Amino acid sequence: MAAGLVLGPVVFGALAPGLHAQVFVPPSPTGLVAPGALAMQSTDFQTRRSEMTVLDKLVAAVTPSESDQARAEARAKAGILAAPGDWLCMVLDHHRDLEAAFAVVKAASSESTRVAAQRRLAILLTGHAIAEEAVLYPALAQLGEKRHAERAYDEQASVKMEMARLEKLASMSADYEEMLEHIRAAVVHHMFEEEGTWFLELKNRAPAAEQGRLGARYKQEFWRYVHGAESDSTCESRLADGV
Repeated sequence: MAAGLVLGPVVFGALAPGLHAQVFVPPSPTGLVAPGALAMQSTDFQTRRSEMTVLDKLVAAVTPSESDQARAEARAKAGILAAPGDWLCMVLDHHRDLEAAFAVVKAASSESTRVAAQRRLAILLTGHAIAEEAVLYPALAQLGEKRHAERAYDEQASVKMEMARLEKLASMSADYEEMLEHIRAAVVHHMFEEEGTWFLELKNRAPAAEQGRLGARYKQEFWRYVHGAESDSTCESRLADGV
């Protein structure tokens, strides 16, 4: 077949590059096509095809190609460069916390426990992303790694959109669990990129004074969102509230 043929309800299929889908509208009992019917179905097809394309690209981009061993080696290498309490040490701690939070959501056996676990995951994920986007990615770009910084922003924006979609799904459904796994895979791959390449560049190349500033600012941004404070204090925490 030279092009995708859509009969009645739109069916998505792979199209060869440069080919266009054809939308077939069954004739009415009179043998005539209702005015605007073709345009409406064509518009609907293009909209839904666009949505599928975005999702397909996201899934393809975030599906980890690296092995568990490669991820473990990258983390170990980053851990050697990290010093207690510095920004890289905090990032690695947050990465471990996020992995554990995903596991808790997946293992939840009731709707109430899953919703609570999802809220905690969302808080950690958002706080971590805010700190990276406000502090570390700009520093990475300033070292000449603008392409890596832009990719990091794009990947985290995609995860945020998928987390918003996850909230609308029935928490104990198969669709929810499938979406959760897509998001987890995206985050795990993103962590691997940071631990294996991007943040090693930042750790090795930024001056010592800048390293200290990055640590203070990263901690400030993370704690401001997650705990509602500038640093680790005894103030009320979002995580304690579960909101």
